[in-house]
Amino acid sequence: LVINVHSSGLGIPLIILFLSKIAPWNKYYLTLHGLYAIESEMKGVFNSKYAIMEKIIISHFPNITVVSDMMKDNINAIFLRNKNVFVVPNGCDTFGIKNVINDYNGKLKFVTIGGLRNRKGIIETLTIISDLQNKYGYDIELQIYGREEGQYTKDWLKHEIIEYNLSPLKVKYCGLISDKRELYNILANCHFHIAFSKYDTFNVAIIEALSIGCPTIASNMCGASYLIKNITDGLVVDLKEPNYSEIINEYITEYKATNKYNKIDHSKEFLWPNIVALYLKVFSQ
Repeated sequence: LVINVHSSGLGIPLIILFLSKIAPWNKYYLTLHGLYAIESEMKGVFNSKYAIMEKIIISHFPNITVVSDMMKDNINAIFLRNKNVFVVPNGCDTFGIKNVINDYNGKLKFVTIGGLRNRKGIIETLTIISDLQNKYGYDIELQIYGREEGQYTKDWLKHEIIEYNLSPLKVKYCGLISDKRELYNILANCHFHIAFSKYDTFNVAIIEALSIGCPTIASNMCGASYLIKNITDGLVVDLKEPNYSEIINEYITEYKATNKYNKIDHSKEFLWPNIVALYLKVFSQ
């Protein structure tokens, strides 16, 4: 018998951990999507009892699956565990929608799905858009989708657009997307997707963009950035590097000169049946 429990809270995983000691002849897997040890630090909220529970569970659960290599490395660094930790990415269903952009010589259309949130790198996103326009001379349009958070509101964005010498006609906050088909159609009509998370165990928008064929410029703090493997997939940057805008400019220049029709087709790679097959492969070990 294989028992797989997801980490939405720690109560049930703790119970299953105890069960694994009572009935060790079964196989037990814990699927983790985040780490409280990191999340609590980023949010500035800490619960010592919860942290102790997480440490006990992660240190002693028989098998763990995580969504990225970065998360696996985090578990090794924080909990000194690397045995029986397996990586299985998230999945998506793009309904067969594909990127339809062919012209890269006029206006470049960028999109970010992270909303107006500091953790999702909204400041860094505005910085690179400003640099690409004002320093490197690109004609750029940026669409921002997602929710507002804290001080990062529509009024804040209006002020920042002026500060960054951008145009409100070209940098637009479009709110939340509730329909996945709408999201994929947006990605299908943009040249580049930006994912500048300051920490994200995965960031599913990256595989959604990859599946559509929209290249992603991602921070190295996005767990899913390890799936970006060549120039037509996108670019992974370290936002702590002072010259990251120069690196992105060089990438866009190279990308525009590349035969974009030789893209690797990721349209089926992250479909849920394939992800389920990866889980079953792990469970069979």
